[in-house]
Amino acid sequence: ALRIKPNRGSSWHNLGISVAFLGDVDWATECFVNYYNYSSRKHIAKKQLEDWISEPTNQPELIQAAKNAYHILGL
Repeated sequence: ALRIKPNRGSSWHNLGISVAFLGDVDWATECFVNYYNYSSRKHIAKKQLEDWISEPTNQPELIQAAKNAYHILGL
């Protein structure tokens, strides 16, 4: 999907979740930054990052990537 439309926010979102579950925090962080930057609904993207940061989960890589992206974006 990203080869066809690299500025599609939801594709970056989906890729970020996938690579976070594979354990790659750096790549997931990059994906979440792109997700926010390309999102046409930034308030929803911001809320999603906040939810991942605040909700307990058994996926620490997802939480860390969301925290990193939130910090990089200055949110």
